[in-house]
Amino acid sequence: MSEKTEEELTVWIKEQIDAYDAGTIDPDLAAHLDAEIPGWNDAGARARVTPEPAIEDTEAMAAWIEVNRAAHVAGSLPEGRAAYLDSIAPGWSEPTAADEQPAADEKPVESTEA
Repeated sequence: MSEKTEEELTVWIKEQIDAYDAGTIDPDLAAHLDAEIPGWNDAGARARVTPEPAIEDTEAMAAWIEVNRAAHVAGSLPEGRAAYLDSIAPGWSEPTAADEQPAADEKPVESTEA
């Protein structure tokens, strides 16, 4: 087996995360990754393997920031990333309107005030 570069491994892990999300990953491979690389598809891993888009691509940049915000909330943001995000997107770590919405399976809290 040939040695892979860090970039090649990053691309491969990203492909496996995408397959996991799509429900197309081989279950045996997912089980192997779970056993050998705990957290291979957690928020921190996703932040590390998701490439940064061009800043002009606002839709892709917003998605990239959201991946990093999820890692931040989970406490697994790659070292130095918060400072970088602060420099290009002040307020990136603030909750969004979507954070305020109840999940689809949650009932809204009803007011008890009369």
